[in-house]
Amino acid sequence: MGNNIHGKFYTNVTIISNFEIIIWQSPNDRGRHSPVTQKPSMNAKVKVDKNTSLRFENHSNEEVALKLKVKGDLGLFMGYKK
Repeated sequence: MGNNIHGKFYTNVTIISNFEIIIWQSPNDRGRHSPVTQKPSMNAKVKVDKNTSLRFENHSNEEVALKLKVKGDLGLFMGYKK
């Protein structure tokens, strides 16, 4: 989420499935940093700098559902890659 040019934003992420995910911050011009392992039913609050995307990694073989509440710059690209 946010793999485009944008301002900073904040998001609350809640997993509504039974599997954990890893949330990475990825600046659009390089690498990734600040991994957060999120367990089911937990809420993670993430502050994201401008021109940085969030990557949600699911290492289970099952689909994971997320609830996102985003504030700040809302002109964010969101893609999906299996």
